[in-house]
Amino acid sequence: MPVLPPAHRRRARVTPALAVAILALVVALGGSAYASLAIPKNSVGTRQLKNRAVTGSKIVPGAGVSLVYTRAATSVTVAPNSVGGGFAACPRGTYAIGGGAGTNDVAGVTVTESLPFNSATGSYSGAADAWSVYVQNTTAQAQTMQVYAVCAAAASATATY
Repeated sequence: MPVLPPAHRRRARVTPALAVAILALVVALGGSAYASLAIPKNSVGTRQLKNRAVTGSKIVPGAGVSLVYTRAATSVTVAPNSVGGGFAACPRGTYAIGGGAGTNDVAGVTVTESLPFNSATGSYSGAADAWSVYVQNTTAQAQTMQVYAVCAAAASATATY
């Protein structure tokens, strides 16, 4: 490897920006280390949090929320050249957060409606404990589909749809 003449050698210098960046890094790491050592484990609880300080959007997925996947207990048969459907009910204490239908990819069978459903009141308002699906069957034969619901465990639920 050739040795460069002194004019081409570059000497590393500590610039003010580099010094400030290093100082900020040391302060940040030192503060985190202090907090991890000084604050007792499980010392922040319900009494220390303000009302509505923790919302659903701030909860990390999997932190105390269990998802349950459920499938309708029976198939739904839709008559030829008609619209029909049904719903998949969530297990007790869970609420529908999504769902759909398995149409077996039959040409002429299309999903026309897929939405949350309140099976207790038989309506599309209130806390959804089921998922409802309607399909249009334009074939000459009756077609069978499965309705699915994705449910989440919760103490209570409200709806604004």
